[in-house]
Amino acid sequence: MLKIADTDRPVYLLGAGETIPDMKNNEAVLIKQGAFGSGEHETTKSCLKNFRLLDFKDKSVLDVGCGTGILGIAAEKAGASFVLGFDIYYNACRTAKTNFFINNTEINFVVNSDNTCIKGKYDIIVANIYYDIIISLYQFMKESISRHGYLVLSGIPVEFNFDVRKKFVDNGAFELVKNEMLEEFSTIVLIKGD
Repeated sequence: MLKIADTDRPVYLLGAGETIPDMKNNEAVLIKQGAFGSGEHETTKSCLKNFRLLDFKDKSVLDVGCGTGILGIAAEKAGASFVLGFDIYYNACRTAKTNFFINNTEINFVVNSDNTCIKGKYDIIVANIYYDIIISLYQFMKESISRHGYLVLSGIPVEFNFDVRKKFVDNGAFELVKNEMLEEFSTIVLIKGD
């Protein structure tokens, strides 16, 4: 079992054939690979670190392009009351469901589809996906976020960070909470304005 370094919450990768350890402390996140989001990539680590800025207690969370489900699992362990992830890739959804089972999640759900089948308002939306998809989902995220809700956006190459911030902040819909530059990518945390 490989422990991922540089995360606030312990994250362990389970290799092929490894058995699920008995988890006395439910703090750790166990991930079987099979989709993006194992915890090794700098964008996933950054999302997990930036979760400390947010209060997940009794909040609803939407995980856009959920991959392995790692961010949704971490959100549940941080106190979220409901987590819905969606991904267009069937194998990602299947991997997420496996990881939900491994982590004994109770309020994590996944939908194999795009954003057109997602309804409702969410207190926190996380999206660790390609920057151009983040930009294309601007209107969807704006309509799906609760008043004073938070967005955690990652997977944004440093050179496109300005474009994403411009799209979300310049029109007044969102306010910048944190802009973190990583080695090659960046993470942006925003709050929905009035």
